[in-house]
Amino acid sequence: MPCRDRTIDYLRQYGYQVVRLPKADLSPLQLLFGDKRELSRFGKLETVLVGDGSVPLPGVSRNLPAAHITGQRTSELKVGLGLSVLGGFLAALGGSTVGLKGAYHAADTISFELADVLEDNIEVAALDRYLAASDIDPLSKAAAQFLERDEMYVVTSTLKSNKILVHSQRKRGGSIQVDVPLLQGAIGAKVTVSATSGADQVLQYTAADAESRLVFGFQAVQMFYDSGVYRVIKSADDVVARDLADVPKDGAVRYLAAAALLRMDD
Repeated sequence: MPCRDRTIDYLRQYGYQVVRLPKADLSPLQLLFGDKRELSRFGKLETVLVGDGSVPLPGVSRNLPAAHITGQRTSELKVGLGLSVLGGFLAALGGSTVGLKGAYHAADTISFELADVLEDNIEVAALDRYLAASDIDPLSKAAAQFLERDEMYVVTSTLKSNKILVHSQRKRGGSIQVDVPLLQGAIGAKVTVSATSGADQVLQYTAADAESRLVFGFQAVQMFYDSGVYRVIKSADDVVARDLADVPKDGAVRYLAAAALLRMDD
């Protein structure tokens, strides 16, 4: 049985899926397409599905404090995988990853703490109403095919941050001390590195530009169409954003229709 990539699991208990490569420009109302396991971005909802004017496009609530996510710490990852995750975060912020391997050469595992997390979201009920009052743009040929194959999704919520805390551990015990000034010089000016005081050093990586926040988690709904007619949306619990999987433990699938919230157990 293949080993599951643990980097996609750390948000599942909070109902979010992982963006493998964090992005600053992923937001609610964007369309994703894919094969139920990995999704890629397609475009904006209003580009593909045009409303009839009776129901407005759902409004996006932005920069809501995500207290239930902030301060949560991931499980320990082997140092190679952990540095790969950290490297993706730093690269997306414009920092260099040249000095990471040397800085953490004594570490065996790495874990991350999510800090100052903000959420952007839309009301799913408002999305459902908009879809019921909209039609597929006749020029959106590829989108129509994806919709008929149940391969199109809408982002409903995103989690973003410009700060990540890194805990490093080694099996033989003892604290790991990283040369912060040396690491700062290697990473560059676009990311600020600071260290906590105390025996167990924790490094904090923060975007120098306070407005530069990366989306690392998302929620989405899958759209179902029949002969071009909108039927239902379903919470997407088994996906991960490729550019940017999680099956419910009870094996249940939840559908959101215009009339009612239905639970269909396999």
